[in-house]
Amino acid sequence: MDLMKYISALTALYVLPMVLYLKNLSKIRNRFTLCFLLCSIMLSLTACSMREHLMWKYKTDGAVISGPATGDGAVYFGSYDNYIYAVNIQDGSLKWKYKTGSLIDSSPALHRGILYIGSWDRHLYAIDAESGTLKWKIETGDRVRSSPVVAKDVLFFGSDDYHVYALDYDTGTLIWRYKTRYSVRSKPIVLDGVLYCCSGDNFIYVLDAKDGSLKWKYKAPSYLSDPVVLNETVYFCSDEHLYAFHTKSGSLKWKFKADSWLKSGPAVVDNTVYFGSSTSIYSVSADNGTLRWKYKTGEFVEATPVIFDGVVYAGSSVHLYALKVADGSLLQKYRTAADVESTPVIADGILYVGSNDKCVYAIKIR
Repeated sequence: MDLMKYISALTALYVLPMVLYLKNLSKIRNRFTLCFLLCSIMLSLTACSMREHLMWKYKTDGAVISGPATGDGAVYFGSYDNYIYAVNIQDGSLKWKYKTGSLIDSSPALHRGILYIGSWDRHLYAIDAESGTLKWKIETGDRVRSSPVVAKDVLFFGSDDYHVYALDYDTGTLIWRYKTRYSVRSKPIVLDGVLYCCSGDNFIYVLDAKDGSLKWKYKAPSYLSDPVVLNETVYFCSDEHLYAFHTKSGSLKWKFKADSWLKSGPAVVDNTVYFGSSTSIYSVSADNGTLRWKYKTGEFVEATPVIFDGVVYAGSSVHLYALKVADGSLLQKYRTAADVESTPVIADGILYVGSNDKCVYAIKIR
């Protein structure tokens, strides 16, 4: 049976009769008990879509803010229980786990069979993706909460020691580092030999990826999200605005004001920018920042949305939303037991996402 028809049938069978019964308050001896039962059924209906499409879930001993990476038949992620995990992509069974010295909210990068991920213990780790054995690690001056990226065999990441790092991907040898004025927790973006990275000093830094020299920088009013670059434009969120800057000149193209605070990073697909606020999910034109649609969640959307097969997926406090790209209408929402701060990843029609309920979920979306 179609999922929405199934939910509608359950609603007709159980919820509507209760609502009608609730109207006749004189006949109810314990209205609070009935309200509790009604709420319980509604929560069950909300969770139906999760049960219907859930392939598997894997539970750790800490919140999973780390966004998963997939490859080589595994799903890789970090947890607040200090471990790096590799679980089987088919059934969620554990392949291996590696213990670091502290919490992990960095999202891993997989390159040539090596998994790279940061930890609050000040280290960036390079782990053999097949065996889970340590290849090398490098110590920085503070926590590594930035998510690493690899471009042309160079590994880039930030640290709470105020620096952006460039390392040899194979040996961990330092190539260069650039000092900002505060913690660098942003995931760097590297395109056409240029690195884009945001710092806790509220600047976006644009550096030469080869030697780390500064090309330009811009100071935003407050905290900046991870940037994204497309068509000679760099997009990022700060305060209540989505910004679009020319990549070469550093001049402002446009900015869009949302209805509330932004923490989600933007995603750009088919000339459209998608991002979340403390109350809504937005779709705006990548050319000029014109609003196309917004969907009101009433919940803080912190994770960067992902787009797949005409659907926008965005996590919030306790829900993962699936919206139509065309008009922002709700297709489904999946309920977890806690906030979804992890940015989802999609592979072969399966969505993988972490949650503060300590679990990683594999949800069939096609």
